[in-house]
Amino acid sequence: MNLDPKIIRAPLDRRVVAGCIDAAAVAALAAAAFFSHLLLIGMVMPLWTLSAIAVAWNVLPAWRWQATPGLWLVGLRLEGSDGERPDLLELTVRELIGRGLIAGAYIASLFVGVGGALLGLGGFNIPT
Repeated sequence: MNLDPKIIRAPLDRRVVAGCIDAAAVAALAAAAFFSHLLLIGMVMPLWTLSAIAVAWNVLPAWRWQATPGLWLVGLRLEGSDGERPDLLELTVRELIGRGLIAGAYIASLFVGVGGALLGLGGFNIPT
C-alpha cells in the first residue's frame, strides 16, 4: 500500500534479479578477500572487513549514482524521500540494519570460525 500516489514501486522480479546480482558480487568479493588474507597472512580478517565490503558495494554506488551495480543492470534506481539522490547516512543504516548486513556478517564469520576449528584449519586466537 502506497501512501504517496507519486511513488512508483519497481517490479518485484527486477528487484529480485538486482538483489541476486549484488549479493553474488558481494559474496565473491568477500570470499576473495577472506581467502587471500587467510592464505597470505594465515589469519582470518576481522568481521568489520567483510561488512566494509558489503557497505562499499551497496552504499557508495547507490549514494553517488542512485543505483547499485545490480540495480543499474536491470534499469532501476533509488530515490530519497525528497525524490533526489538518497542520503548517505540513510543508505548506510538501511544496509547495515534494515538488510541485516551486520547480523549476516557476524553469523557468517561465526560459521567460518567454528568450521575452521572443527576441520583443523584454524582456531580461535587472541593476538598479544
